[in-house]
Amino acid sequence: MRTPPTRPIALLLALAAAALSPADPTFTTATFSTGNEGWQPDNWQTTDVGGLAPGNPYLRIAADGSGALGKMVLFNQEPEWTGDYYSAGVTGIELDIVNRSDSDIVYLRIALGNRANPQQSGGTWFLTDAAVVVPTLSEWTHVHLGLAESDVHVVGNLMGEVGSDSYAETFGAIQGIRILSKALPFGAIGDEFVGMVGIDNVVLVPEPSTLPLIALGTGLLALRRRRASGRPATRRNRCIDALLSRDR
Repeated sequence: MRTPPTRPIALLLALAAAALSPADPTFTTATFSTGNEGWQPDNWQTTDVGGLAPGNPYLRIAADGSGALGKMVLFNQEPEWTGDYYSAGVTGIELDIVNRSDSDIVYLRIALGNRANPQQSGGTWFLTDAAVVVPTLSEWTHVHLGLAESDVHVVGNLMGEVGSDSYAETFGAIQGIRILSKALPFGAIGDEFVGMVGIDNVVLVPEPSTLPLIALGTGLLALRRRRASGRPATRRNRCIDALLSRDR
């Protein structure tokens, strides 16, 4: 008996499911409209005072330059922000930032490792080569930091241990992402900082070839939730629904 050919829609759905597997980051945008959204530590708090627009929430830190909460460091270990960056095609990260300190410049970098934090022994950490400089008393600004292999280098953890995992090995199993101020490109630990900093609209950037699959996967998830809730479909979801019906 002849095996029927694979239907294009079914194949496309399978590819979309693979692009949004639970092991991959989800490319969601942290807008902080529902709280910290998994970003830590506790000295970062949401507020809508002085945001990008009136009433727009964002995450704000007030660091005093001493102790565990005296640095401009923001980190996330949640599934939405960890996993297989390498297969997911993560090439960068974008965010909005404002520096309201009147004394300390922000030297913005990103640190990523296959350990939850650099206080843990073992693993490998990478740090972005170039810092984005945000001057004192700045306005809100949108920044992009590249995370391709050519944009980062291996650094040590808190104990000075330098891991031996390759870029592919490390980015294939990210357990922690850190947004920090670090003047010199050594170590995954932020510098001491005094003053207030705001961050908003944090999002990972995929390589262009993965964007159609991510968009399709996002639409499928929205369609599934809409069907379960009984809400009316959007125009985009009606199109996806029509494709699914045609393939049955």
